[in-house]
Amino acid sequence: MREAVQAVKQELEKTGYSALELQFDAYPLNHKIMEKMEEQSLKEGLIQEDKRKDAWTKKDDAYLVYAYQADRSLPVLHLSL
Repeated sequence: MREAVQAVKQELEKTGYSALELQFDAYPLNHKIMEKMEEQSLKEGLIQEDKRKDAWTKKDDAYLVYAYQADRSLPVLHLSL
């Protein structure tokens, strides 16, 4: 999981964002669960059959990395009016 967060931090640094100003959380995405989610999305009409992945394998395992600004460990929420 640390490798995934580090990769995101490096990409942010390349774009000029300071990763030091952000807090990070990472969540594992297992290919078996993503396959079930894809099936549910198909049933609900959220995606079309032609967008279905041919096969899900362990190579599809990934992490969802979420970054947010924080001030003294409290999330900073940005609202647009």
